[in-house]
Formats: sequence, C-alpha cells, structure tokens
Amino acid sequence: MAKDFRATQIETTKIILSGGIGGSTLGGIVYSGSVATDREGGIPSTMLDNVGSDVELFISGTIDGRGTGGITLAGGDLMTSGAFYANKGATINISGGTTYPENNFSVKSGLGDAFAVFSSPADVDASDPAVYVNPSNQNIDFSVNTGPNNKKAIYVDAEREYIAFMSGGNNDSPSSTNPRIMSDVNVFFSGAIGSRDTNVRGASLFGGDLVVSGGMVTQASVYRNTNTKSANFNVIPSDHFLFVDSSSGHVTASLQAASQVGPGRELIFKDIAGFADVNNVVLRPSGLDNIEGVNNDLTIKVSSGSIMLACDGVSNYYVVGERS
Repeated sequence: MAKDFRATQIETTKIILSGGIGGSTLGGIVYSGSVATDREGGIPSTMLDNVGSDVELFISGTIDGRGTGGITLAGGDLMTSGAFYANKGATINISGGTTYPENNFSVKSGLGDAFAVFSSPADVDASDPAVYVNPSNQNIDFSVNTGPNNKKAIYVDAEREYIAFMSGGNNDSPSSTNPRIMSDVNVFFSGAIGSRDTNVRGASLFGGDLVVSGGMVTQASVYRNTNTKSANFNVIPSDHFLFVDSSSGHVTASLQAASQVGPGRELIFKDIAGFADVNNVVLRPSGLDNIEGVNNDLTIKVSSGSIMLACDGVSNYYVVGERS
C-alpha cells in the first residue's frame, strides 16, 4: 500500500510536478490534510469537478472563506507574468481581515500610480477614505466609455487639464472643431443644438439652480418655460412666460413671495387674447410684498398688453418692461 511522505519542513531548490493524478490532466495538487480522504493521497471525489483541463497546478481552498479559513495568502509581493482571472469577480479589501502593511491599493504603470485607493492617506482624514485616479500626477488620462457609440461619458486629459462629458471620442466630432485643442476650454459638455423636445439625446439638464460667476455666452436660442392661463392662478417656480387669455373674465396672477423667488427672477405676462381692456389681467403681490414700491395690484388693461417684472429677492418686484 502506498504511503505519503511526511515532513514538518522541506528544503529544496526544485519542485517537479509529474502529473499522473487519476482522472485529471493536472500536474500537481496542494490541499489540506483535513480535506484528504486518507493518508495515501486520497481526495474528495468532487474536489476537481470545476477544475479545467488547462490547469497545471491546483491549490485547494474555500470560496468566500476569508475570515473563516480556506484562503491562500502570499506573504510578500505577488507577481504574475500573464493575465489574472477572477472567476467570481475580484474584491479588494483595504481595511480589515489579514494584517496589511499599508491600507492602500494601487495600480501602477510605467509612469507611476494610475489608480489608487487609500483608507487613510496623509492628506485625507483617516475617517474619510478616498479613491484617486492618477495620484502620482503624471500624464495618465482617465476615460469611461459608453456602449456601441463609443462615446466618452467622462474623459480627463491629464496633460491638457481638460475634462469632457459625452464627447464623441479622442478627436470628438470630425466635422467640428475639436474642443480639446481650444486653449480656453477646460470643461466640455457635448450635445446637439436644437435637440430640445426631440428624440435626440443632445440636451444637458441641470436639475437644480445653475449659478454662473462669470459671463455666459450662447450661440443658439435660450429656451424658457411658457404657460398659458385662462383663470386665476398662482405663479410657480418654473414659470417665466405667462400667456394669459382673459376672454372669459378677469384673470388674477398671485405672485410668489419675493424672498422665496430670489434676486433676478424675471416674469413676463402677456394678454394673448386681446381682451385685457375689457377683462383685466391682475398681478397681485404676496403678503406685504410691493410692486414698484407699492403694496397693491398691478393691472394690464390694454388690449394685447404685457408687463415684465424683475424681483429683488427681498420684498419687491419692479417693472422693467410694460405695455399695460
């Protein structure tokens, strides 16, 4: 009867895998004595069920065994000269489990770190983990591509310090000027002029307030919300152009509180039916707010008349355009 060779330690210069493991093409197996079926090389019948014919060396363990047993630990650097495959996906834990000399993970290139995850880097509070792309500040670009159109959902050009969203690619659209070569552009949002209210995904929508600290230049039309009213109504935050049809009777528009609206808000009221001389369009301030310094209604009573108001964000609306 065959007997295993047992030793507490072996010193040698070569380990030669000779194969010959029944029912497999493996060159060698490493497995725990607690898994063995006997002390003569016996293994559980299912141990090699999912081991492919392209495997030379198989090291037994327990899937999801981290923290309980059955994992393989390389105490020093682990290097592969070929590809690395993770059958169940790869998880990199930088904070717990096996003792780590440093709580970080990085992917390196010939230029330096391309990607890094830190649990407590020197410049970030230890309670606030951080993820860095190009932490070594080298000429390493970052790109997140979309599907079949191969657009760059997010693209960062490290050398030019340029960011693009939904760009057409490295050269953007071949039929237009490449914004990456424009010396005055550092953030570019791609889109399609005139795509609003169409099936072309070319519009950019900002769900909240848009604040611009400098000048704003548009090379196409600026669209603002329109609403048509034929009965008394309350002005809402999205209103801008308010087309009023008073053919059936007087129409009163109740303004929002100036302090709620904020400074610079514009509202335009227009009599579209031509009946304001008979059935007035009334603009009513909120509470103690004023229109032109007076806590009273302002009325459009000229056929096809209009009034444009601007708010100071405190308690006043001012007339900046009128045919009333």
